[in-house]
Amino acid sequence: MFAANLPDISRRSTCFYALLVLLAINLLQTVYAVFFCSFLQADDLEHLHAAFFVANGDVPYRDFFEHHHPLLWYLLAPVVKILPHHTLFAVYTGRLISLCASLIGG
Repeated sequence: MFAANLPDISRRSTCFYALLVLLAINLLQTVYAVFFCSFLQADDLEHLHAAFFVANGDVPYRDFFEHHHPLLWYLLAPVVKILPHHTLFAVYTGRLISLCASLIGG
């Protein structure tokens, strides 16, 4: 019944090649972010600080404000709670979580 409304994504269709191009762009963006960005950015510390707030029970946008979405903060909060004095490890863990989210999103 609904199959007539779905696009044809076979190997010869334009949709298939468009999806391949978008996947390639996502992979290139991820490789660029991992290998060519600077060592420590301001956003890394900002996300780490917000994850510290979340780990201590604060609620984003009610108890504190940051202009980013809170998904990374909630994913990084257990790392901050377990290892509070290992900032560099937490930054690298946050980058790894962001990398995985970028690849999953692609």
